[in-house]
Amino acid sequence: MRKFKKKFKIAIDMKWKGFKYPEIAEKLGVSLDTVKSWFRSNGLLKIHYRDYVEDQLLIRDQERKKAQEKYTDTPRT
Repeated sequence: MRKFKKKFKIAIDMKWKGFKYPEIAEKLGVSLDTVKSWFRSNGLLKIHYRDYVEDQLLIRDQERKKAQEKYTDTPRT
């Protein structure tokens, strides 16, 4: 991710973790409309959020593959 203000990083992370817009707005001390505008189709964070999600899904897949390999490589007695 490019250099962002900390609140933008927090907003993206909170959205990924399932927080609702009102919760994000309250945590960051901004209006609900501001948070909504960040994630609109032409919003400031829309593309960055999409990229973040893609990265998180790749990380999750890699971790899952590692866990599966570890499980299948373990000899059974």
